[in-house]
Amino acid sequence: MQANALKESGGAFGAINTWDDQIVSWGMAQFAGQAGTLAALLAELKESPGSRASFLRWFAANGLDVARGEYPWKNGQTKVGWHVVVTTREGRTLQGNDGWKHVRTDPRLLGAFMLAGNDPAIQLGQVEFWRRSFLSRAIAKHVARRADGSGAERCAASSPPSAAWRCWCAFTTGCPAT
Repeated sequence: MQANALKESGGAFGAINTWDDQIVSWGMAQFAGQAGTLAALLAELKESPGSRASFLRWFAANGLDVARGEYPWKNGQTKVGWHVVVTTREGRTLQGNDGWKHVRTDPRLLGAFMLAGNDPAIQLGQVEFWRRSFLSRAIAKHVARRADGSGAERCAASSPPSAAWRCWCAFTTGCPAT
């Protein structure tokens, strides 16, 4: 986790990126706005008893919420899933990418994200979401198959290096005897 956080955000839970095609990315793993992972994280922060109060303080109080359903995405397309819902100071409601585009230009909302990164409940929520949504999926991946297509076994990341090597060699040819 530390290596990923250092690579993505310098290890900062409040790090925010507003300059690439994801429109807004935030947190220790740079959860992405356009890709949908940031809205999914915010939904968990909103729904979790351990972080709900922090979500309300940092995000809802500043006009940022999340909802599930259809929303405007990119190039005139729509998507279904978790998405951001922003209520501007003028009372307009913006969803999906339109909401993220507003966030990237609103100092109040950018500040809310940066300050929220200092909140221990938000930090724990980011770590738990990253572990469940990214790390657990990566560990569960099948990493090798035999040449004939059989053997969907996986080499567990928690295996000792020698066991992982034997597992990998079992699916390849030309490995030295172990």
